[in-house]
Amino acid sequence: MLRWIWIASALSSFEVLDQEMSPEVKKETGLHKLSQQEKVALQRWIDACYLKREEVASVFLGEAKRPTLSENRFQGRVLVLSDGSTWEVAPKDRGLAASWITPVPMTITQSVDSEYPYKIINQQSGSFITARDSNLAEK
Repeated sequence: MLRWIWIASALSSFEVLDQEMSPEVKKETGLHKLSQQEKVALQRWIDACYLKREEVASVFLGEAKRPTLSENRFQGRVLVLSDGSTWEVAPKDRGLAASWITPVPMTITQSVDSEYPYKIINQQSGSFITARDSNLAEK
């Protein structure tokens, strides 16, 4: 079952990359030479490492009623936001999260990481971490 979920997720990632490029751009960049598996891997890397334009715009233009970082606990392991949500930070991102100082406006979006399915974006710096909602674990 888990394998099918990964394949479905991988295919949707591939489709995004494939849909956003014109045939000319695919040829210019060499994307047309990649296998489907290589395209999926490339899209996952892009999603994990870069913000989409609309995410960058929301970071720098700001949007009303965004939660702010209220507490940074256990050296970046847990973040508490002003809306009461509590987030467990992915181990690979804890060093960065530990450097975030309160209060800072945050944006929360989806990530491609199935274990830490959310991306929390620091609107002040534009940096981001992956996390999971620890409120769900408590229920």
